[in-house]
Amino acid sequence: MKRHFILFYFILSCLFVFCNELSKKYDYVTSFKDGVARVKLNGKTGYIDEKGNEIIPLIYDSGHLFNEGFAAVSIGGKYFYPKHSGGYHNGKWGFIDKTGKEITLIKYDFVYDFSEGFAVVSIGGTDDSDEHAVSYYGGKWGFIDKTGKEILPLIYERIHYPGFKNGYASVIINGKWGKIDKKGNFTPDED
Repeated sequence: MKRHFILFYFILSCLFVFCNELSKKYDYVTSFKDGVARVKLNGKTGYIDEKGNEIIPLIYDSGHLFNEGFAAVSIGGKYFYPKHSGGYHNGKWGFIDKTGKEITLIKYDFVYDFSEGFAVVSIGGTDDSDEHAVSYYGGKWGFIDKTGKEILPLIYERIHYPGFKNGYASVIINGKWGKIDKKGNFTPDED
């Protein structure tokens, strides 16, 4: 038992020293997710691995944590926290993989993280968060896959957070709420 406590204390001490060194090097360091942490220095965002190696240079104005192997990044944008979710606004947004390769052009006005292999993207859209739900509206909305391809085109008027859940996403098209599957088949909600 004493041996486990000593090992735990040693690991905790090393982690503290490592985190302290990172906080001296960067203005801001997030927790690690998917083996990667987001860092900021002088207003620019990049990413480091668990050894503290900079794996994606600090070239973006904002970015989010990696999710399903990808992170949303921005030129000229900021990440913000509405009441129930994180969203991205201002500037242009796109996605990178863990090597720093941009899987999309940095061209979208609003994006949200990957969910079930798809990410919500928009040209001209924003989010509408309240205490009960989060929906994305304005502009046109669609979904990209993990290759960056617009797999479901930007034709939707609104998408309910988080995008896909249990194989379906709630959307508005032609003024009508309904659900789409991952092939874009639309089933209108009953009135």
